[in-house]
Amino acid sequence: MLNQRIAPHGADWPAGQIVANDFEIVSLAGRGSFSTVYEAIQLSRQRRRVALKMLHAGIQHELERRADGVIENPYLREQALIQRLTSPVICRVHRVGFHQNRYFAAIEWASGQTLDRVISDKKGHMRLGLAADIIHQLGEALAEMHRNQVVHRDLKPSNVMVSERRGQVVVRLFDFGIAKLAGEADNFPGTGTLLVGTPAYMAPEQANQFVTDPRSDIFSLAALSYELLTGQRHIQATGAARGADIYLDYLKTDAAIPTRPATVLRTDLPEDVDEILASALSRDRHRRPSTVERFCDDLEIVLRASVPPIRRRGLLGRALGALRPASKEQPKLPPLRP
Repeated sequence: MLNQRIAPHGADWPAGQIVANDFEIVSLAGRGSFSTVYEAIQLSRQRRRVALKMLHAGIQHELERRADGVIENPYLREQALIQRLTSPVICRVHRVGFHQNRYFAAIEWASGQTLDRVISDKKGHMRLGLAADIIHQLGEALAEMHRNQVVHRDLKPSNVMVSERRGQVVVRLFDFGIAKLAGEADNFPGTGTLLVGTPAYMAPEQANQFVTDPRSDIFSLAALSYELLTGQRHIQATGAARGADIYLDYLKTDAAIPTRPATVLRTDLPEDVDEILASALSRDRHRRPSTVERFCDDLEIVLRASVPPIRRRGLLGRALGALRPASKEQPKLPPLRP
């Protein structure tokens, strides 16, 4: 997301329109501040289902204006960064191109619901085992990114797709549009000093336009985890500010993060959750966990230890339950750290 109101996104493309002689538009899938996303069929690949991400006309015009009319297709950078990674959690970029003066990227389609929808549906009562599974898989993806010097910079629930396959939760991470290599400058090419990212999940150093690094992604994962567990964001409105300004104004102060401990919002959470989240949400990046693996391991252990016993049903189940104590739900996934 480019955190600035620019020009309109332009007219939507109707179902049936053919893009670049290869992609047939099926429907509008969603819209962000940077791109419009369509569900489409790739005709040359046996009608493969893809997410067709189209750069907003207003964003493209602004980038061209700032770069004297000549910019490289920004999706080429996204594709190059993703090619460094092999994690099954990360959606692949199949193709990038140019159609009717607009840049586009065809991305692997991920079925399911976006995580923000899941969080909304659960209303702050997500099962701790499910939350641990989601955090684990996101941690695996981020750990591989960081080993390959890639910083996502826009980790948020709407960039995560969740589905179920054979009784297991499946998580997919997409939208690497503002990802960068560790050590690179933080401005998106052609944006000058324009702030990039989503204020509700960005780290203080990103909000203050300082250099970001893997610890900035750890902050974002902690913010996402807080919301998973409580149904609320880690910063709650306290003044007259609205929208993105709520978070930007707060991140630029010295006030504590989160504004309220998670256990205040959800009393069945173990107390250790507060300390783990507060550490990862520290304003000082040096006080955060040194790696995403450490944060995820610590949080998972606490969450899984608090999962209630499995309920047994029927006469046989009651008989077995009388013979031996109910066991705790076991982790479905191994720890991230070796």
